[in-house]
Amino acid sequence: MNRTVVWRGAIALVMCLGLSACQGAPDLERSPQAQVTRAITGDTLEVQRLDQPNAILEKVRLLGIDAPDLRQTPWGPQSQTQLSQWVVGKPVRLEFINPPRDRRNRLLAYVWQGDMLVNEALVNNGLALVSPRANGSPYEQKLRHAQSEARTLGRGLWDPQQPLRTAPAEFRKTNGF
Repeated sequence: MNRTVVWRGAIALVMCLGLSACQGAPDLERSPQAQVTRAITGDTLEVQRLDQPNAILEKVRLLGIDAPDLRQTPWGPQSQTQLSQWVVGKPVRLEFINPPRDRRNRLLAYVWQGDMLVNEALVNNGLALVSPRANGSPYEQKLRHAQSEARTLGRGLWDPQQPLRTAPAEFRKTNGF
């Protein structure tokens, strides 16, 4: 393996760990808990809120990221599959910011599965990009460093042999979605 790539990866990892340690921990004790019923896409879940008796199923859009569209093969389906493996059938905590819903009435949230920030994990594994809307969010730096590490190491959609050629937002816009 190329020494430059190894050194870049090591430097990116050290930077990520250092910045993660500096950020304050979220108050997840007050965050609503939900049971994930399915991953609709690589950045949208269907959940059953556990803090509301007889709650209907809700759609949750993961904040700060943009996963490839399901029609962007192979990365869209891979992102959805990985998200499913991590959270479907498991309890998660939802960390909301304002506004709590988007124009499609989906809840907007950072999703925690145990100590893992799912939004960040998708970016770190090269299965989602940092959204331009992440600017100013409480996890913007964490997400940007995860993306830098994934890009440096050629993970997922950053794989030089099979890169994502069109950003998800551009793909949707171009294809009228």
